[in-house]
Amino acid sequence: MLNSGVHRWVNPAILLLVLSSVSYAVQFTADMGVKLHYEDAATTQKLYVGEGKYRLDQEEDGQQVVVLVDQEAGMTRVLLPKEKIYMEMPSDDMQSLMNDPFQAAKFTEEVGKKSKVGNEKVSGYACDVFVIKRDGEVIMRLWLSDQLGFPLKIVIPGEGGRTMELKNIKEGEVGEEIFMIAAGFAKVRDPGQRAVEVPDWAEGLESVEIVKIPFERLMSAEEIVRVKLEAGKGIKVDGMNNIEGNSAFTAVPFKDGRPIKEPSMFTYNLTWKGANWSTPFKYTPADADEIVVRVREGSILVKIESIGLED
Repeated sequence: MLNSGVHRWVNPAILLLVLSSVSYAVQFTADMGVKLHYEDAATTQKLYVGEGKYRLDQEEDGQQVVVLVDQEAGMTRVLLPKEKIYMEMPSDDMQSLMNDPFQAAKFTEEVGKKSKVGNEKVSGYACDVFVIKRDGEVIMRLWLSDQLGFPLKIVIPGEGGRTMELKNIKEGEVGEEIFMIAAGFAKVRDPGQRAVEVPDWAEGLESVEIVKIPFERLMSAEEIVRVKLEAGKGIKVDGMNNIEGNSAFTAVPFKDGRPIKEPSMFTYNLTWKGANWSTPFKYTPADADEIVVRVREGSILVKIESIGLED
């Protein structure tokens, strides 16, 4: 996410679940641990929950990202502190749904069926345990604290899945300044308005395979392909999750070996098998000379085709 493309969410490597239209009466802070099932290491991020608002402090491709969500206003703001810029979007915008972990979860609940299966404690709080099923398969497990009105643990099953758990929960008023944008930040309508740094994964991009369209391939984590843009034609990139757990991919325009858009804003999290996301790119060769597609995690069936600029 400046990531959202949700994000990320956002360190886009996490996906949480909350009920839509929740106004959080209990304010608290917590450490949010995320463990990918196929990796030994876990990451920890900071969560702040206020009255009708929340904040996530994350890291995306080595860069600090702050996500501010105002539930009452229905607005999400994504900040890049190093760049002193922020982007604003409705919380129900598809970019936000794809990368902000809380907003994305609303869609997950809508496409699945939720049922209560028990009660357990997480970090000392009594929780109702729910499963979310889609087409008869469990796509998410949720431990929801009635006291906090918030999920304390999420499990996305499968080898490509992940476990999220809140720890070191400290109840108490969270200062309103936590949810405010500090002085000196500039609002951008498009992250392409600034000079974009080349992410580590794009170093040595000139040696990466250039493919012809139409193109279709099942790609694994860290695989990258490039497709050149042609005058008078656009390109559509479609990615479909091929595993039961989470997969994520990036499709971003480049010019002269550098991204012209913030790659994290064009990273898409697909949280169950069969979930997909399509992105059209309509640039002239003067604006961008290629689209770079990278699978960040999981397994993605990538399809690339030409489209008209007026489509």
